Amino acid sequence: MKKFFVAVVAWTLFLIVSSLVFNLCTDFGYINHAEHENVEVIKTERVNTDDSSYYLIFFEDGLTVKVADQLFYGNFRSSDHYGKIREGEKYTVETHGFRVGFFNVYPILYRYRPHTANDTKN
Repeated sequence: MKKFFVAVVAWTLFLIVSSLVFNLCTDFGYINHAEHENVEVIKTERVNTDDSSYYLIFFEDGLTVKVADQLFYGNFRSSDHYGKIREGEKYTVETHGFRVGFFNVYPILYRYRPHTANDTKN
């Protein structure tokens, strides 16, 4: 019985570690890469938790994105990006990731640019 318990624990740990390695070493978030054109920022917000904080941006089309540093994309300027985004302005934004309400997970802002008169879509 002891060998069975050790085997179950070992397989469980193996599955947990291998899934973490897979998610960290692959571009899993890019599976849900999306571009949203000409969306207006309704509200920006800094959310404080007990031990950290993060930034959220709410767009007119119902899209909510998190602004966060991204290790695998070399993006470590999330605070700078958040500071440049203005309420009432229109942007074309690219996001990675998924919205999972139960786990309070948001797509992450990957790239953004202000909407200009030269953009073809209104």
